[in-house]
Parts: sequence; C-alpha cells; structure tokens
Amino acid sequence: MLRGQRVGLRHVTEDDLPWLKRTTSDPQIRGPFMGSRMMPPHTVEQRWKDNGFAGEDAERLLICHLIDGSVIGDVVHFAAARYTTAREIGWTMADIAMRGQGLMTEAAGLLVDYLFENWPVNRLSCGMSVHNHA
Repeated sequence: MLRGQRVGLRHVTEDDLPWLKRTTSDPQIRGPFMGSRMMPPHTVEQRWKDNGFAGEDAERLLICHLIDGSVIGDVVHFAAARYTTAREIGWTMADIAMRGQGLMTEAAGLLVDYLFENWPVNRLSCGMSVHNHA
C-alpha cells in the first residue's frame, strides 16, 4: 500500500468487487461532476477477470482511510493517447461524509508521485468540471 498521512492507495482485491459494483453504478455516490453513466455489474466482474483493474493501459487503485482501513474512494490513470506516455488521471470520493477534508488532495498527490516514480510518464492531464470548486 502507498501511504500518506491519512489515506493510502492499494490495488483492488476480489473482496472489493461488491464495493466497486455499488459505487460505479450509483450516480449519487459518484457525485455531480462524474456524469450519470453507470458501469454494469458484469463489467466490473469482467475487468476483474481480465486484469484485476491493473494493466499497462489503465489502472484503478482504491483509496483507504488509514485509521480504519475502510475504502473511501478510488483513483485511476490511463493512457491519454497511444502515441505518447502521457497519462490521464481521475478520482472519486465515494464516501460522501469524507468530502471536503483534503483527503482527495492527498490521494491525488500519492497517485502523481506513484506515476512519476514507477511509470515512464512525461505528462499528466486531468479533466475537471468548471463547477467543481473542490
């Protein structure tokens, strides 16, 4: 696990699949800036079987609160284009009660450090809603 002061990042395990199915299919949990497109439960299962949500093209890491180990969100990175090493990053704070405390800032920092230390990355990008003032 990658550890910060209050949160850590870790890979998805099979035990996390119910959490992923719930959070990727509930637009309320995803928040107002992620759009309303839902991921079907069978897609979560298939991606787990394909590569465990960790591959060269894309990787999903879960954000865990270090106090109790609970999963509170996730971060992702994926190839921005096939012809470059640039990656696009994104995140979701699924635990609504944890929003607004700077935990996502810490998790995003861990992700950025992880990428520049472990991947041949020359650029990161992140698309944000102009209405997201977090």
